[in-house]
Amino acid sequence: MEAIGLIDTIISLINACPKVRFSKTKIIVKKAELLDMLEKLKLVIETEGAAAKQSIVPQQPYIVKKAEIDPKTFGVEGEALIRQAKEEASNIRQGSDEYAKNVLSNLQILLNKMMRNLEVSKERLKTYREADK
Repeated sequence: MEAIGLIDTIISLINACPKVRFSKTKIIVKKAELLDMLEKLKLVIETEGAAAKQSIVPQQPYIVKKAEIDPKTFGVEGEALIRQAKEEASNIRQGSDEYAKNVLSNLQILLNKMMRNLEVSKERLKTYREADK
């Protein structure tokens, strides 16, 4: 994921920043550079999130045509096979729906965490900027 790479770059930038004299926790950050990276990260997260949603949700539904042959012509065994196939199709559909729901929920949680981290980073930057004044 490109987002992880950008986060690593931001962390490296912060770690490479010089510290403010007589302070163990404050650093001097190039505002424009950090804001630029945060904006890129925001765009990547939005883009990757949209791409992930599109890859999970099918563009066109898969349609299976009904057989033109009457199942009764195959007798009791044919009807049992058709019933079994319908049950399996229903189970598969339920499983795929649950899977898609779980993947989208996990993606939403991840995106929310990333957005919170961005907001915290912006607030820290704002605090550092105000402290420098």
